[in-house]
This record gives sequence, structure tokens and C-alpha cells, in this order.
Amino acid sequence: MACIKSAQRAAQTALAPDAPYLAAGTMTGAIDLSFSNSANIEIFRLDFQSDSPDLPLLASAPSPDRFNRLSWSRPGAVEGDSFALGLLADGLSDGSVAVWNPLSMISSEGKAEDAMVARLEKHTGPVCGLEFSELTPNRLASGAEQGELCIWDLKNPVEPIVYPPPYHHSRRLTCPSGHACGRSTAEAAEQASPCDVCVENNVKYGSFEDRTCC
Repeated sequence: MACIKSAQRAAQTALAPDAPYLAAGTMTGAIDLSFSNSANIEIFRLDFQSDSPDLPLLASAPSPDRFNRLSWSRPGAVEGDSFALGLLADGLSDGSVAVWNPLSMISSEGKAEDAMVARLEKHTGPVCGLEFSELTPNRLASGAEQGELCIWDLKNPVEPIVYPPPYHHSRRLTCPSGHACGRSTAEAAEQASPCDVCVENNVKYGSFEDRTCC
């Protein structure tokens, strides 16, 4: 298959739900050609009109750490015209979740680092899962390597709802990217040990329930 456009990055990516933009964050464990240890979050325009093979870079900012996950919310996560492109959230290797205003990044005129609006710190290990709710975009689910799951209300993110790891937890949390339990990306799911307990937090509908695997 022919490549139409590209950006040469070792990165986690997320598409803007309602605008022609692509976000990229330096991937954990990646080594670039310069062997740099730096981490950045970048926004590219999905420009298919020009003849250039490269996506135009609109904004770049240094990140506190490298990325395990990256998610872009629909507009409405925070009220106001200054958040018309929604929010960008990145799950970092240090256990924190950084939240950015992508519109502020794009219009920052070289000061995109000022566009970070929050840094959420609750997890004790690297954040391995991250997903915004499609119906209530101010809700963000984050899951860490140690197995705990946090549900954040970004209108008041001081104290999240925390679900501890299930008993007999033995498997690294890879949801809420949605694949460990075979569920959709709108659901935050955590798989416990095989044939034990599958604890599913359905962020889309705001419910919480336990289900047996078999």
C-alpha cells in the first residue's frame, strides 16, 4: 500500500475526533536516530491538498515523561471556546497523566509548553491504558501497570474514583485501550488472572460490574 503522508516519529498517536489533526507523543522505550532521551508531544495537520509527503507540524511541547498511551477527547470535556478542540491526555511512564489543550498548543506561537492544563497523579506505576468517554467527554479512565483503575472527572479532577486491582491480579493492565477483554474502546476493561474475574468499568455508560470469565 502506498504511503500518502507521513511523519517520521516513534510515537503513540491520536486523531482529533472532529478536526483534521493528529497528535503524537514520544513512545516509551523508543530510540531515535539521535539517541535522545527527550520526550515531546506534537500536533500535525492532516493536509492532503499539498504535494509534500510530510505532514505539517503545527505545535510541539516538551513532555514530563515518555508516552504509553495518548487519547483525544471530543469537544465538551471542558466548557468554553478556548477548548473547542477538546483535550489531549497522555499516560506517562512515571505514573502520571498529563492533560493538554490542543487548541492552545496550535495557537501558542512557540509557547506550546504552556498548554498543559493538568497533571493527574494517582497511579503507582506506568499508565498503560487511557480512554475518554464518548458520551461524557469530561470523563477519563486511566489504568496502570499495577492494576488499579481511575475514573477522572476533568471538570473537577482533584480526586478520582479509584478501583483497586482485583484479587489474584497477575496480569499487567492493558485496558482501557479496550483489547485485553475483547471489548470496544469505549469501555475500560481489566483482565485478571485466566478464568478468574474480569472487572469491567463501562465508562461509556458510567456503570461498574464484575463478570466471571468462564
